[in-house]
Amino acid sequence: MYIVPKKNINYFSNNYKTFNLIYDDIILSKEESKKIKQPTNLKFIEWWKLYIQKNIPTIFEYCPELVFSVKRDNIKKNGLQYYLNIFNSINEKPYCKELFYLDRSWYYIFS
Repeated sequence: MYIVPKKNINYFSNNYKTFNLIYDDIILSKEESKKIKQPTNLKFIEWWKLYIQKNIPTIFEYCPELVFSVKRDNIKKNGLQYYLNIFNSINEKPYCKELFYLDRSWYYIFS
């Protein structure tokens, strides 16, 4: 981990990976697939358009360990309802594939 002055952090992670979409969806590892207990009606791109509502990048970056820092201003860019919509979509169906969609979207939610 690096020491960075807080005022200079927009989005900071000590580890990140990239992924591409295959037929508008993500490919999960075997371990991730085992955790899914509920069926999913939405592909990643459909979920993204519905909840993230930002431009779709060609190659996605994400932090697999979910350890990152975000500047307060970046959090405030989106209103409370934006976050509630995402939360409610996940909360309605625990252990669903959408949870992995969210894991791969944090960078874009706060950027």
